[in-house]
Amino acid sequence: MAEFVVITFSSLKYLQDILEKYKDKKLVVTLLTYAKALKSNINPLTFENIWVRAYSHKPVKISGLDEADSESLLVAQELSAILIASDEKVEKVAKEMNINVVHFP
Repeated sequence: MAEFVVITFSSLKYLQDILEKYKDKKLVVTLLTYAKALKSNINPLTFENIWVRAYSHKPVKISGLDEADSESLLVAQELSAILIASDEKVEKVAKEMNINVVHFP
């Protein structure tokens, strides 16, 4: 089972529920998702157990997704993590990339 859970921007509104459900995992928000969240007056770091992580290589924009969602998919793939998404487009691309994706809620 995956040790990490990557949370996409679309799922941040469910952050409290995600924290409770995945309390035994390391929860990750990518750097671009964190920046996008701050612009929307959401600060994931107000919760404990959230890590901010950037993709280890130059991020590639995945066709049809914004940069934050692209980075979330790449980090989830890199970490062999579960990806939490609330956007059907993100879920579809994640499945095509063989990423373990969970729709939330």
